Amino acid sequence: DVDSLRVDDVKDSEWLATFIYLCGVAKKLPDTESEMWSYFGERYKKAIHELVYFDEADDALPDADGTVILGPRYVEWYCKFNVRLNRTICKKAYDAGKVGHAIDGEKVYLLDCKFIPGFGKQVADGLTVWCFSAFYWWLSYIYAGFVTEVNKQFGNK
Repeated sequence: DVDSLRVDDVKDSEWLATFIYLCGVAKKLPDTESEMWSYFGERYKKAIHELVYFDEADDALPDADGTVILGPRYVEWYCKFNVRLNRTICKKAYDAGKVGHAIDGEKVYLLDCKFIPGFGKQVADGLTVWCFSAFYWWLSYIYAGFVTEVNKQFGNK
C-alpha cells in the first residue's frame, strides 16, 4: 500500500535502486545490492575518467596536460570548438548548397547548446531555461565566451 509507506520503510538498497534507475541504467536494473553498488561505482569512475582525460583535440588550450576541463576552461574550449565547427562543417555545407538555413560561418553563427551542462533540463521539467538563475548565469557566460571568440577570430560581427 503506497499511501501507508513511510521513508523509514524503504531500505537503503531500495533507495539506491531508485536513484540508479532514475539516473539511468545500462541495460537492466542490477539484481543484488552488491551489483548495484558496483554498477554505481563504475559509472562514477567512468565519469571522473572522462573529465580527467578529456581530449581537447584541435581546440586544445594552453596547459592542457594535467588540467581538468571544467568551469571557465570548458567554456573557453567549447566556444573555440563551436567557432571551428561554424568555419568548417557549417560553412562547407552552406557553400555547397546542402542546407536550407542561413548559418554560413561568416555572417551567421550557430552556438550548439546540446553539450552545455544543464541545457534543456528546465524545459524538460516544464520550466523555461531562464527561470533557474544558476543556469541563466552559466549560459550567459557561454554566450559571452562564444561572441568573444567570434570577434577575436573574425572581427566585430
